[in-house]
Amino acid sequence: MTANSFVGRLFQLKKPRLGESPAKNQRSGKMLHFLLEEYRERTFACPTSGAVPMTELGSPKIRDQIQLPPRNVRHVRVRMHHTDLVGAVYHGAYFDLFEDARTEVFRALGYTYRDCVEAEGRLMIIVRAACDYKRPARMDDELAIAIQVDLLTRVRLGFAYQVSLADNGESVALGLQVFAFLDTRTNRATSVPPRLAALIRKTPEFGLHPNGR
Repeated sequence: MTANSFVGRLFQLKKPRLGESPAKNQRSGKMLHFLLEEYRERTFACPTSGAVPMTELGSPKIRDQIQLPPRNVRHVRVRMHHTDLVGAVYHGAYFDLFEDARTEVFRALGYTYRDCVEAEGRLMIIVRAACDYKRPARMDDELAIAIQVDLLTRVRLGFAYQVSLADNGESVALGLQVFAFLDTRTNRATSVPPRLAALIRKTPEFGLHPNGR
């Protein structure tokens, strides 16, 4: 349904009026709801986070030329609660940014923290964290946080984070985190969740070396 055909059908509907029978007004209301739902479903072919609106007004050739961001990159805008008294992002806030970016990247790939805990019975335990600061990021800067997996063994999972300014690519910070896992039933050390490991291996953007290092 094009925008023009949608508007045309919309104007053909009779508006509910005072004095008309409730049944007649109800039929008009149901038809309006049906039209709006139909247009929404046709306009947004992928109604998930990060989806690209695809309407009949845009040809497939144009849609194919849209360059989607890499699946391992998350963008965030610096807000006041990220900054310190000198107006730059507080050094400890980067670890929150790392966690938020990692969580949302995996959520977009179909794996959530709830999947890790409830479905695979694992708790993520951080055993190492580090960050090198290259330049300050300030209020309202847009940051691009790229996530790569630089360690995947049977019992350890390591992430590397590269934070840069989205507008010019200038490096802001480099981070590192290594995780171990606990079994939720026994509270003892266990292996990396199998589903998570498989997802990482089949996502080339994470840049994992074939031997996991």
